[in-house]
Amino acid sequence: MLTQKNVFIHNGKHLHIDDFSGNGGSSKKEPAEMNIDITAVPRTEGDVSVHVSVKENKVQKAEVGPVEPPRLLEAILCGHHYNDAPIIASKICGICWVPHFEAGVQAVENALGVLPSPRTRLYREALAQATMFQSQIQHATLLSLPDLLRLPNAFSLAVSHPEVFAMVRRLEKLGNDIVKTIAGRNVGGVALTVGGMLAFPKVRELKELLERVILAQKEIPLLGEVFGSFLTPDRTLPFSREREYISLSPFSGEDGYPYTHGEYCSSDTGAVPITIENYLSHTNEWFPKNSTGKFTRHIRSSVTVGALARLNNNREHLMPEAEALAKSFGITIPDYRIAMNSPAQIVEAVDCIFRLRYTIEELLRSGFKDEVIPKLEKGDDVIREGVGIVEAPRGLLIHHYTLKGERILKANCIVPTGQNYGSMQDDIRFILPEYIKAGLSREEIQFRLEKIVRDHDPCSSCAVHMLILKR
Repeated sequence: MLTQKNVFIHNGKHLHIDDFSGNGGSSKKEPAEMNIDITAVPRTEGDVSVHVSVKENKVQKAEVGPVEPPRLLEAILCGHHYNDAPIIASKICGICWVPHFEAGVQAVENALGVLPSPRTRLYREALAQATMFQSQIQHATLLSLPDLLRLPNAFSLAVSHPEVFAMVRRLEKLGNDIVKTIAGRNVGGVALTVGGMLAFPKVRELKELLERVILAQKEIPLLGEVFGSFLTPDRTLPFSREREYISLSPFSGEDGYPYTHGEYCSSDTGAVPITIENYLSHTNEWFPKNSTGKFTRHIRSSVTVGALARLNNNREHLMPEAEALAKSFGITIPDYRIAMNSPAQIVEAVDCIFRLRYTIEELLRSGFKDEVIPKLEKGDDVIREGVGIVEAPRGLLIHHYTLKGERILKANCIVPTGQNYGSMQDDIRFILPEYIKAGLSREEIQFRLEKIVRDHDPCSSCAVHMLILKR
């Protein structure tokens, strides 16, 4: 256990900078012209680039986008049996494979008119909560917290705050173990299928996980206190840009934080039922010049998805313990500070661990029996369409499949980072003039631009969809 002594003594000596006034220890004025080219922002999943150009103290260019080769997932899905589609889709990401599977399986079931049993939905909810729990802790502490400490990476955190690091790894392992127990593997589970489950965890395994979840409920508030102790303006470097938040929201009359189902919600226009027409009208994908990633927009020039978006749209549905933490972090509604996305991730991790207890307890009460897996009649070549939308840790994830009989005819996948590229770009364009006006050093400006990208928690490997050919 952590003690008061080694949690709250933060005298700045481990920061390795001369001052913490936000200028990186430098008051040097930069020339009126400046180019910053970051080919791969560190501490992100996949590679995302940032290119800015300043001339006569004015922003001439501010571009954000992926630099990886395309994954071509949508083309790969075509021609495969509908049972295989969610499995193939889940291979696009080793961290968020569960949301990709669940969005894919929802799309197939929606097309076939299949309604999974309440118990199957419980298993999927447990997987979603465990994935969200693990991923949010991982990003907020191992990828984002070093920014608040001005440390180069999480390995430095392991030296400066070893007990915090050990607790993070312990909680991460719990999330991974829940996924492995239910799905059969940590990555690419084999117990899941369209319409139900192919295999079930043992009662003993679920009871052991339940005991660990109860222990984690006692431990994670301390992680919240530690994280909250760093949330001062000189560390978070917050700025507020009014934005449109997109997320799921609970069905009308339901009370539950939406991870796997709900309605399509915009902070600007409200909630609408999930249909193909509605999701397309809210995404409006487009390709910017010189990018292999698709951007989206709705009412404004960009949208923002992720933990902070969900919190803004659904705060009243948080578990009491998570709501109390959000309040202690100073998260307001609406809160347009993208710097609060990582704190919102810790809030969601707390929400998930308290929900997991009830989900696993309900699974133990539900019993175990074989699932009825749907099958199409031979010779059925009817064309059907279905859409599945879930919340991945990084934000709203959409899979839209067109089936011809048993085969995938067409696929469209819209991932969180693709939706957030425009938000990153607009944030940089918004705040960069202020950084220039303040006379910040080039190094400090680059650090802050990288932090804006990391605050969005991008996963660019999932978000590469286009191949640019040059002759």
